[in-house]
Amino acid sequence: MLIPSPYAMDIGDRTVKVAQLVPQPRWRAGGPMPRMRFLIERDLEEGWVTRGAIADLVPLATFLRRVIHERVPSLSRSPFVVASLPEQRMFCTTVTVADRAKAERGAALHRAVREVVPLDIQHATVATTPLLGTTDHVAVAAAPTALVETYAGLFERVGLTPIALVTESEALAHAVAFATDRNGSQTTRHSSLGTLHSSPVLILDLGATRTGAIIANGPSVAASITIPVSGQQLTAAIAAKLRIDPAAAERAKRSADLSRTSPDDPTATALMQALEPIIAGIASLRAFALHHLSTSLQPTRIVLTGGGSGLAGLDTFLHARCKLDVTTFALPTSTAPSVPGRPAVPTSHLALVFGLGLMALDPVGTVTT
Repeated sequence: MLIPSPYAMDIGDRTVKVAQLVPQPRWRAGGPMPRMRFLIERDLEEGWVTRGAIADLVPLATFLRRVIHERVPSLSRSPFVVASLPEQRMFCTTVTVADRAKAERGAALHRAVREVVPLDIQHATVATTPLLGTTDHVAVAAAPTALVETYAGLFERVGLTPIALVTESEALAHAVAFATDRNGSQTTRHSSLGTLHSSPVLILDLGATRTGAIIANGPSVAASITIPVSGQQLTAAIAAKLRIDPAAAERAKRSADLSRTSPDDPTATALMQALEPIIAGIASLRAFALHHLSTSLQPTRIVLTGGGSGLAGLDTFLHARCKLDVTTFALPTSTAPSVPGRPAVPTSHLALVFGLGLMALDPVGTVTT
């Protein structure tokens, strides 16, 4: 019996997204483009997950099991899942290991990892992968073993076997690499999903509770940081500046346009001031890249993902401050879920779950913990 594709699951502090990607027949025009069989987006009870840590495992597991059984047809149910570990609990960087004999290289890599990972290696789960397009750069991802075991225990209670628990940055890098226009790229990686082309980018993932900044080359992650700026904080900044309630501040945020601001626009002023830590975070990450990565791995553009990427004029604001081209992630047209009779909606907030789905379909691109 054919086993359905693993679920892709993105568990945040406030929401959970569950999707299942299935490969399209290879004879279709455009090659092997996956299709999203279903997408589930549900709010979580406050307190179940706090800053990426699962605080109330039993009700969360019960909720996830019920949602899957209510929304997924029996023939599409899978016993497997690929999920992300919370970025704010992870550590991602790149180390340089000279090309040498295999045994010597392994020992040098082990020493380099121990030097850079700010975790007790005896109680951490570490994954290392060669950085695409290089011979001496190795990407390192580390997480406390207790965190990995907690998420594995959650899925066991749901009745699922995790075939991979990966960093959010890895999944986002896969999503951007797959969805990006691939013409003119020079570095590629072949996989069961076709050819993934690489182009160094800085992915900015703006969420409801935090922002992630990632330097990626194709599906490979060179480094990532978490920036303490969120959609909620932007709303709070407007509320404080204009002395209005949060609901009115949220409406003001949605109607603001950072590309058409004037010095006497208090909403735009509040937003720009609240976005300053993101500018500083981008500068810090680019400084790391200049110091530690080769010229070929310097980011050439910014790609916006996450719900906060819909802030009007954000691309213009970032381009002016960072001097990089800025684009917004969108699911490939044939992949995005659609409802007949309804207009297309922004899909940048689905980048993470899409990337997890790609990793579920493509064992070559999956890094297990």
